[in-house]
Amino acid sequence: MDDLKNIPVKAEINSDTFPKIKVDLRTPLESAFWWLTVLSAASIAGAWALSSGEKFAQQWPSIVAVSVLGQIVFGSLYFNTDNYYIFDLVSREMFYHFRFFFFTKVDFVARFEDIHAVTFSGRIDSGDQDESYAYRVMCVLHTGQTLYLSDETDEDLGGHDKIARKISAITGADYLMGLPGHSAVVKREGDRFSFSFRECSEVDPPGRAALEIGVGSVYLAMAIALGKNAPAIISFLKSIFG
Repeated sequence: MDDLKNIPVKAEINSDTFPKIKVDLRTPLESAFWWLTVLSAASIAGAWALSSGEKFAQQWPSIVAVSVLGQIVFGSLYFNTDNYYIFDLVSREMFYHFRFFFFTKVDFVARFEDIHAVTFSGRIDSGDQDESYAYRVMCVLHTGQTLYLSDETDEDLGGHDKIARKISAITGADYLMGLPGHSAVVKREGDRFSFSFRECSEVDPPGRAALEIGVGSVYLAMAIALGKNAPAIISFLKSIFG
């Protein structure tokens, strides 16, 4: 199966040369596992940095122990989760592939003719004077359902534009060039849906940043709980490992 990222924009895309094309991206579930793995590693480093302080003498061993366990567990979850879209050029259908360890499922998403338009959309990634934007590719079906088809990255207009062009060539859907600093909004055209564009604002969906903040908040709450219950956790771990 060919990966969309490895196919040139000007390539002749047809079922003879590319029977199936994989559109890989980091889904919210995969992103959550990734950030929990990163935060586990950061907690280990932070605990070691505080280990010399008498105030944290009881807390840091339990934080290190649980963070190491968390890094193993969350890292295993991340590397054993693999979700992506498949464009089948033979049947002209789009599928969603979900794998979690040994469980694999492939679901039908839409026929190519059900995809009306594809573009890339932006949102404000930071405010104040250093305002920047994050972009990702999205498509809209005739039903009005929207699908995100790339990872959200900062200021990568060219990369997302190439992905949108290739998906348009694969499916035959209308290609609409996204605008820098603009968000794509679904609009209705008769009995179908397409996109219009407006300047990004603070009310746009928060996207990746919200996920990172949410995961970080959960992990912080867990770290605080570990600190408060450090003696009990250390006693429990000693009873297990002797």
